[in-house]
Amino acid sequence: MTDRPDSLLRVLHTVRTLGYADVPRIAARPAVEACYRDFLPLNDVVARACSDWQLAELGIGGKQTSLEDTVAELRRAADAWEPLEHRLAGDVERFAGYLGRFTGALAHAVHDPRWITGTDRDSAHRVWFELHEDLIATLGLSR
Repeated sequence: MTDRPDSLLRVLHTVRTLGYADVPRIAARPAVEACYRDFLPLNDVVARACSDWQLAELGIGGKQTSLEDTVAELRRAADAWEPLEHRLAGDVERFAGYLGRFTGALAHAVHDPRWITGTDRDSAHRVWFELHEDLIATLGLSR
């Protein structure tokens, strides 16, 4: 199991230390903004899939979903994110790697569903959340 309890803090520390919140003055800002715009619909898909999974696991809510359906939905989001990450990492190198962590979590999730939304591991939800926070911090946005 990959354990990254402080990974989000590392991202935020890096962003603040290296001044990425000041991205308006760097040439990569338009590329980061474009990737962020393309990321948002994928974020909706991942958030919905994770929420549906959590509710199904708890036996609440009207929608039931299977492990296979949830992993398939998250894989589709990963497939759509892949070209965006390659494009983004070409401008801001530290964005390389989120896809590998996300798909790694999905590979584990097939056998252990805690890898979908677990908070004690580098779960798909955790990796996606960190990616979202990194994009927001890089652009100096707030939620």
